Amino acid sequence: MKKKILIIIFTFCFCCLPLENIKVQAFEKTKISSVTATSNNYNTIAKYGISTNNKPSVTVNTGSPAFFLIDKSNGDWQKKVDDNWIYQDDTNFTEGVWRFHCQVRIEYDDALNYVLTNPLSVFLNNEQLGTEETFVADNYSYTFVNFPEITIEKPEYIKGDVNNDGTLTLLDVRLSLQKMLNNDYNDQEKLLIDYNEDGNITLLDIRLILQAFLN
Repeated sequence: MKKKILIIIFTFCFCCLPLENIKVQAFEKTKISSVTATSNNYNTIAKYGISTNNKPSVTVNTGSPAFFLIDKSNGDWQKKVDDNWIYQDDTNFTEGVWRFHCQVRIEYDDALNYVLTNPLSVFLNNEQLGTEETFVADNYSYTFVNFPEITIEKPEYIKGDVNNDGTLTLLDVRLSLQKMLNNDYNDQEKLLIDYNEDGNITLLDIRLILQAFLN
């Protein structure tokens, strides 16, 4: 009986306390202020005539669980046009200045315990990247980063020279026809066979290569 009375008294006293006297300790997330990463293919993946669907691979060294959001749908190449950076999706690399643009992000369960700071320092291959303002929500935080600029130059090559021996021969015509019929060519070969540069490999390209050989 005494125990019940004590519980009632304690409950009454607690409920009557002013709210300002009740202190609730807030949970503080671990702040990630710097992320360092490496990429072993960023400086080599962007080549003239190659598809911009090829994206760099990145490994986070410090700053985990932050990660670079790069997949089929996320992360894009941009080309500098009149001092403006223009997204280049589903196309090929051309002559000019390029960079890669993506998110550095923390999300889902990791976001319950970690958060990116604003500003955030991000380094790729020991080079600091440009970052935007960090956006923070309850279940994620992210910022956009700009990779270092890459200058792509138009290479010197002979259109139709599929075997790349520096000379346009009948062998190149035959190889071009075989690859077109079998739909079996890589990006570099497509660049060489696509004589009229319309983005497609057709009999017209084979005819143009043959004409160039005969001339």
